[in-house]
Amino acid sequence: MKKALYAILVFSLLSCKKDFKEKTIIKENIEPLKKELPNEVTITVNDSIENAFFNVRYDEFQAMPDLLYLGKKHKRSSITLFVENELHVLGGSPIKASFKYDFCFQKGDSVQIDFTPLTILDKIKVLYPTYRVTNRVANYYELNFDYLLYQKNIETRAFVVDKKAPFVRAALDIEKNKQNTQLLLDSLTKKQLISSDFKEQKEVEIPFIYATSRIYQAINDKVSIDINALGIPLDNEKLSTNETYIAFLKSVFRYRYFKNTKARLKPSGYYDYILKEPTFLTGSLKTMVLRGYLEGIKNLENSKFNKYLEHFKTIAKEKEDLDFIERITAYQESTKSAIKNPTGSLTTMLSEKPVDFNEILKKEKGKVVLVDFWASWCAPCRREMPFLKELKKEFDDSKLTVIEISTDKDILAWKRASKMEKIDQYKHSYRISNWEKSSLYQQYKIKTIPRYLLFDKNGVIIDDNAPRPSDPGLKKLIASYISK
Repeated sequence: MKKALYAILVFSLLSCKKDFKEKTIIKENIEPLKKELPNEVTITVNDSIENAFFNVRYDEFQAMPDLLYLGKKHKRSSITLFVENELHVLGGSPIKASFKYDFCFQKGDSVQIDFTPLTILDKIKVLYPTYRVTNRVANYYELNFDYLLYQKNIETRAFVVDKKAPFVRAALDIEKNKQNTQLLLDSLTKKQLISSDFKEQKEVEIPFIYATSRIYQAINDKVSIDINALGIPLDNEKLSTNETYIAFLKSVFRYRYFKNTKARLKPSGYYDYILKEPTFLTGSLKTMVLRGYLEGIKNLENSKFNKYLEHFKTIAKEKEDLDFIERITAYQESTKSAIKNPTGSLTTMLSEKPVDFNEILKKEKGKVVLVDFWASWCAPCRREMPFLKELKKEFDDSKLTVIEISTDKDILAWKRASKMEKIDQYKHSYRISNWEKSSLYQQYKIKTIPRYLLFDKNGVIIDDNAPRPSDPGLKKLIASYISK
């Protein structure tokens, strides 16, 4: 996959971290808010969409985004999610269709998502999302700038076939993308559809994104590039909080010191190199690049994170870095388990007191029991949830018990996903600790999820790999054992 694709598409929209001043051209009479905004974001998709899949990120330290399915297939066109501050909705198709998106919404927002069908290179079909915030004034053109740019790139034939790919894939011409970005900004400004602040911010970012794309393309194609000819200084500390400038510095760092390295290092490897070897990075810029790799360590090498965090505390001086340390420390405290539960024990949301699976099974004697092993990050698991809910409605709870066991390591992810799927309103919802070392894992050889176990009225296993809830065969199988 061309690394340039990801760099090119860094034109993300209004990030919650950026202090854009919203200016709308259409004046509306809106009274100032007199009450505190609710800690929630409501997302609604249009009725015509068959199925929409999103990644949802609740905070900057979340290692893996949560999954969200909406649409006809999942019998859910709207959902309200609990948030503390903001919510990021991520997705896209960077491999075949060369796009990705990261929309940020504030607590209290009501969001309407529509999908526009687009065709690239007369072959590749794309459903590109556009967003409207209905509870407050939000500039549509600024919010959906990436969509408008993507559309312009299609119209101007800025996409070409990537001949190196094993299948038909769209590659984006870097030069045309840069030109189209500026042309679109100028056009929207002339029509008074975007604010001057938004235009200025984007124009600051254009050279950084362009240069980053050029560098990663050179790394990918194994060719040389003159960094100085790109015309961007490497020591502008006034831009230390500009994410696109820091991304540019990281690309320069990768090119200068690792362009001939066959495999990418892990984040800790880049962090260590900056500490041990002299580089062009100095002062607050060096600290910000290290912080970027520290976040990578948190997500990809969590077992090493505390060691690197302790080092980062010794070099952090700027307010932004000290605030970062305070936030990550608070996050770590919130995710700690009060009790170190023994391997394979089950806990509920109400109590961390360990529960034994066999004891749970004994209490359900006289009923057929279906056990669902799932996780918040497991897409097939989440796709089965609507069918599982339908199955629960089919049988009286005096005849069938559904036990749902999450293998999530992240407690907050488990709780969020359970609320999203409304699992927490049912009984028999558990999380299993040290899943891979548990007796359940070993006994039933559950190496992949989703996985369903079916037990008879006496707690004897009927099927240790039962059909999925979407399979009509499961309903028939359960009914046959209930009638016995």
